[in-house]
Amino acid sequence: MVMEDEVILTDVSDSMHMLLLARESVKFQRSSVHSLLARIKMLKPAVDYLREVKIPLPKPALAPFQSLNSVLLRARDAVEECSVGRSKIFLIYRCHEIVVGFQEIAGDMCRVIETIPLSSMYISSHTRSQIEHCHQELRRLKFTINARDSQLADEIAILLKDFGRSQVNPAQLKRFLEEMELGSLESIAKEKAALEKERESREDGAAAVIDKLTSLLSMTTQDPAPEKVDSVQQQNIPIPADFCCPLSQQLMSDPVIVASGQTYERAYIQQWVDRGNRTCPKTQQVISHTNLIPNYTVKALIANWCEMHNVPLPEPPKVDELGELITPSKPPPQLLEQDVSSGTKGSGVEAESLPVSSSEMVDGNHDPEQGGGEEPDMRSFLVGIQHKPSGSSRGAASPGSRRRFSGELSGDAASDSLEEKSPRFLYRNRKERSRLKLGGNSEKLFDIIGNDENKESKIRSLIQDLDAPSLDMQRTAAAELRLLAKNNAEDRIRIANAGAIKPLVALLSSADPKVQEDSVTSLLNLSLNDGNKHDIVDSGAIPPLISVLSEGNPEARQNAAATLFSLSVKQEYTALIGASGAIPPLVELLKSGTPRGKKDAATALFNLSICHDNKNKVVKAGAVKPLIDLICEPRLGMVDKAVAVVTNLSTVSEGRSAIAEDGGIPALVEVVEAGSQRGKEHAAAALLTLCSNSPRHRAMIFNEGVTPMLHILSQTGTARGKEKASALLRIFREQRNGNVPRSHHQQQHHQQHQREVHASPAAASPRY
Repeated sequence: MVMEDEVILTDVSDSMHMLLLARESVKFQRSSVHSLLARIKMLKPAVDYLREVKIPLPKPALAPFQSLNSVLLRARDAVEECSVGRSKIFLIYRCHEIVVGFQEIAGDMCRVIETIPLSSMYISSHTRSQIEHCHQELRRLKFTINARDSQLADEIAILLKDFGRSQVNPAQLKRFLEEMELGSLESIAKEKAALEKERESREDGAAAVIDKLTSLLSMTTQDPAPEKVDSVQQQNIPIPADFCCPLSQQLMSDPVIVASGQTYERAYIQQWVDRGNRTCPKTQQVISHTNLIPNYTVKALIANWCEMHNVPLPEPPKVDELGELITPSKPPPQLLEQDVSSGTKGSGVEAESLPVSSSEMVDGNHDPEQGGGEEPDMRSFLVGIQHKPSGSSRGAASPGSRRRFSGELSGDAASDSLEEKSPRFLYRNRKERSRLKLGGNSEKLFDIIGNDENKESKIRSLIQDLDAPSLDMQRTAAAELRLLAKNNAEDRIRIANAGAIKPLVALLSSADPKVQEDSVTSLLNLSLNDGNKHDIVDSGAIPPLISVLSEGNPEARQNAAATLFSLSVKQEYTALIGASGAIPPLVELLKSGTPRGKKDAATALFNLSICHDNKNKVVKAGAVKPLIDLICEPRLGMVDKAVAVVTNLSTVSEGRSAIAEDGGIPALVEVVEAGSQRGKEHAAAALLTLCSNSPRHRAMIFNEGVTPMLHILSQTGTARGKEKASALLRIFREQRNGNVPRSHHQQQHHQQHQREVHASPAAASPRY
């Protein structure tokens, strides 16, 4: 029978082997990848030796090696992201995030190696020195961003910002594409296909950014449409497909959005509706209403494009053109035979391309081919439009108009060939790996200590060691309890019932940084059990947690913030935590912490700001400016968290003043245009509160040009997003009529929004 430790060591060795093989295919962030793989290569001989000698590992060593394999699987995902075939632009745009990810992987690997009980293992001094040397090298490893990549990332951010304002400089865009080695049509086509693949494989709300990047490429390099206005045809200028009506394939003069989220020329889609059709011509989706909403964003982009290319603005189509369009005809053969798998072709602009109902989006069941049979003269309306099954390639879109938020993603397009050959790796697709990720729910990790009886005995022994006079014994006990509390929900109850909480709280004041870090992380892991939260607070943990948050090392500070967040899930503790002085150090962590620390701080501040007594404290501590900075920096992936906190703070006058003074209104408007569905909902709620309480703020919001985005959100957002957008539009409409609404009703709306958001707070994750 194969021993448990043999299986674990084989998995670790195989993971290392696959990582080292992947080195040859790395195209981006080579310095970071090679630095990490060099450390892994140092450790591999020791792992192979342990596997070959077949000396049983002690029980306490099993979980660290299983955890090491989890980190290696994360490292493999990170290395795969930097391999050939991925989107160049998206990787450069995320270079800061990727480097931070490598740093976190190295740090987690270092911490896992620390927990390997080398003193109780039967290994040679040479093997021990190999493991210790790798640990030292990992501690010293610092990842830096290549100066060229950082400069290119800044250029991408500027281009995206200009694109959102319809102010892209063609010469600047051309120089940038040449710098990225994307000067040819073939390279652009490959890049767009890579971006489409990124969209389908990612689950972190990056769709809006990917759509904007795709639109940037489409702006100058898309294939020309089959038919163009005469002046463009004479000048031989290719029209971006996003600017052409899917029905006529002509440059749009009056683009409008239908209920399905597609954009069409008003005259063509109006005639389609007037003929009694109630489906979207392109998607065949049944439309819930026949309202046509002007797409001001696309119209402005078309006007800007015409000006740049010295092309006259398109005129509305004439009656005879409409008559000709609806004459039944067959699509050109080349369009019927077009390969839809390339991901480089497309037409039409999708504004807020969501299913008609929010439930369809969440369930991931939306299928463009559902929603009614084909109309009798559909083919004539779909000249140049390919019927695509769900999941096929989509056309590029303009910023602010095409943003998808799908509830179902396809995952990896293909399995790694080595995985297919090894049965141990058949189950390890990206989604399943995420469940083993260090810091996630890893209930499958092996127990550190054998059966329940032995485990409880060992736990009692570890708790006694927490009070031992020896610093080494305290370190070992705190580290093992940290690991044990991470592994198993039942063990969290056992540890707490055995009396570990009070000595762990006492060790928060330890002068030894490692003991302090392991103690606070143990408390974080224990706090994931609701029953333990009460015991932790009753043990007087909040003041020392705040002390660690203020003065601890970076790891201890962020885990102290996460512990306070976990405790604040219980609403009865939010006022106590705020009154104890937690808010200023949380704001300081928000300003200067690591990316993970900033996320923990923002999440804790969100929970604390639910309590009315804490809101002014958060504002006075200076949280608004760093929150707005996070909203304006989507690469950090914290927009939704930051917007949620700002929304809470907008319900007090000091918060509203700070939001307006610190540039929050333009930032919130940008989220309404380009954020995730949840971010748009929160941003609209904050803008609604600002509008309802100050004529000055109302004017500032209106002057930002938010009305077109609100029209779109009112039709395609979440249920609460639609409600907030409609209320804002109603305020602007009543203001034009000289009847400004009273604020009390809108304040009630926001309070209800807060209750709905807080009803299901995010759960903290256990950590090593």
